[in-house]
Amino acid sequence: MITIEIQLPRGVPQKPGKLAKGMTAALQRGINRATNRLNNEIKRQLSLAGGVSRKGLNPTKHLRVQSGALRSSWVAAPAQVVGGTVEGHVSTRTPYAAIHEFGGTITHFARTFLRGFKFERPTPRSKRRRVSAGFLAQGQTRGSWTVTIPERPYVAPAAKKERDGMVNDVKGEVAKLAA
Repeated sequence: MITIEIQLPRGVPQKPGKLAKGMTAALQRGINRATNRLNNEIKRQLSLAGGVSRKGLNPTKHLRVQSGALRSSWVAAPAQVVGGTVEGHVSTRTPYAAIHEFGGTITHFARTFLRGFKFERPTPRSKRRRVSAGFLAQGQTRGSWTVTIPERPYVAPAAKKERDGMVNDVKGEVAKLAA
């Protein structure tokens, strides 16, 4: 989860008053704009990553979008006041978002299959035809294996690109209050 956090400046009363309420509301509006900006840029980065039909992309550098579940799961939560801090959150619900951002190794442990099934793969000529790639019989054990996922960042570039715009969003809302 990415958190944008701004603390109220010194000299702004923490007790609810006219200036404090106005400043808090302005910071909340600015943080909401900033988190929405970052959320939109993350989704744009994931859209640029390339779908399954795009050719010429290096799959170790670009995240291949298959279902769009990762892209559509990013949400920007409304800014909240927590103590003397105004916080905004941009987050995702998918468990595999971090492994794509930072890379890593997934270890699958050995397992015994309770029923037999056939591994099938599409033939080169047609996706409708399938060729048997193997068979695991009932009670057969498959050994452990690992899968290494390379680092393919999409959040860090989005945050880097939108940093100045997010700061300007917050400054603009505070400037409206002073005017």
